[in-house]
Amino acid sequence: MKFLTKRTLSFVLQLCLILSVSSFSVVASDVATEQTPAISNNWNGYNYINASRWTTPIYSYLEYENDGYTRVEAIGDVLTVERYDAQMQFLSRTDIPLELPIFGGAYLCEDYNFVLVGQENADEDDAVEVIRVIRYTKDWTRVDSVGLFGANTTVPFDAGCLRFARKDNLLFVRTCHEMYTTDDGLNHQANMTFCVDVTTMEMEYSTYLVEYNPFGYVSHSFNQFILVDGDAVLTLDHGDYYPRSVVMHRADLSNGIPTGWYQPETVDVFPIADSTGHYNDTGVALGGFEYSATHYLVAGNSTSQDGGIDFRGYQRNIFLTATPKDDFSAEATTVTWITDYEEGADVALGTPMLTKLNDGRFLLMWAVDDYINFCFITEDGQLDGEVYEMEGRLSDCMPIQVGDKLVWYVTNYSAPEFYTIDLSDPGQNIPHEHSYVADVLEPTCALPGCITYTCDCGDSYTEHLDALGHDYVDGTCTRCGDREEKLGDVNGDGAIDTTDAKLIMQYDLGMPNIGIDLSAADVNGDGVVDTTDAKLIMQLDLGMITEFPKAN
Repeated sequence: MKFLTKRTLSFVLQLCLILSVSSFSVVASDVATEQTPAISNNWNGYNYINASRWTTPIYSYLEYENDGYTRVEAIGDVLTVERYDAQMQFLSRTDIPLELPIFGGAYLCEDYNFVLVGQENADEDDAVEVIRVIRYTKDWTRVDSVGLFGANTTVPFDAGCLRFARKDNLLFVRTCHEMYTTDDGLNHQANMTFCVDVTTMEMEYSTYLVEYNPFGYVSHSFNQFILVDGDAVLTLDHGDYYPRSVVMHRADLSNGIPTGWYQPETVDVFPIADSTGHYNDTGVALGGFEYSATHYLVAGNSTSQDGGIDFRGYQRNIFLTATPKDDFSAEATTVTWITDYEEGADVALGTPMLTKLNDGRFLLMWAVDDYINFCFITEDGQLDGEVYEMEGRLSDCMPIQVGDKLVWYVTNYSAPEFYTIDLSDPGQNIPHEHSYVADVLEPTCALPGCITYTCDCGDSYTEHLDALGHDYVDGTCTRCGDREEKLGDVNGDGAIDTTDAKLIMQYDLGMPNIGIDLSAADVNGDGVVDTTDAKLIMQLDLGMITEFPKAN
């Protein structure tokens, strides 16, 4: 049973961490080169609301380098690396096999690329490599790796995410794991943190036990973030029990990573009420963690936290917290609600994304049904201007800033579709509201018509109108004056009588100047106008028959 029961915090014995640099290398034949973009589905991959209490690793990444874009995405058992030009046109694709079966995350730096993978350790064997950090060159040639063994882990990256931060040669990793069985017979989940020296690819620090540590122990931790701000390392967790809050920790690394007993500064930036349902339910989803020149900013969505509800199915709203750097406390932290939908509005809001544009300006974006809303945020966490709306989708690909544009991609069982926001003119991203002018071609009795609607933007569509058909009164159409064709009325006087029969007999005898309507005269439908037709007309006139054979 996995981590679904409350438990008290206890200390366990220190486990032995075996560190080694792996000798594994990717064989050239294992790397496949393809001629088309990989098909995947990352749409809404960043969301974790209602159906899920926790997030998952990020599988999709985008980088701009060498005048083009690089797509990196874990798809199945391979890591797909694709190159696109500056106009987002596909150039090439390479598939790199994952070295271990569970993908954790990727970190694309200026000097190297790093990939984290792992595997389960159901036997709780300290000799099993549960996490591997692999270093690649920027052209994706494997360099080396370092492994984390045992590490109180049965399932790495379980019920949470993985994020990176870099401080010079130190690569910090904040993630989560399902732990070894405890005295209550359960495998609980918590966060874990470790640090790798990327110049030597040696493990500098790791914490994975139930213990106080410089980066803050949280269990369960359903989402994890990490930032480096000068000499400070900031972590953020979505906690459901210890503590039950969105909790931020700050550790001072000016003298290196603290050792021994060390408790970082801690702020519950967004307390979470108790649930009347399952205690894993929090009604919260975290999506962004950034620092400005003066504050630490956290973006998420949440139901009401007044308590007394089970959180599932309730209306969510977007919130942003701001904690001053110089007053790192819950009392100084502000919570700003960006949206204010009332309960019962039934508006589906996605997990928000927070992108840092510079130290004083940020862009917050989130999905609303089939649209994207976005707005700018100031350094102290306040809304800067209006909330914009655009057509589009979000995925687990974090947007990147390329010049004056924000760029990301989405797949929907498809190749990537790229989206952009023009930061210099955000209003142009707003969907155009068409204003159509109608041009009507009226239908006639015999011909159809149409209405063509044209907008000044060039968009148009056509509505087809059926032909009206004749409206005969006394054999004449009231709209167009057409005379109704009446079978047997060969002279067109509106009556069927012996005069019509006489005209047919004269026509059959070849008498000159006999003007008759041949289609009306062929009453038996045999294609010939003769005395048989005349006879049938006389029978109809005498009441011997009620209709002509052709009418059947």
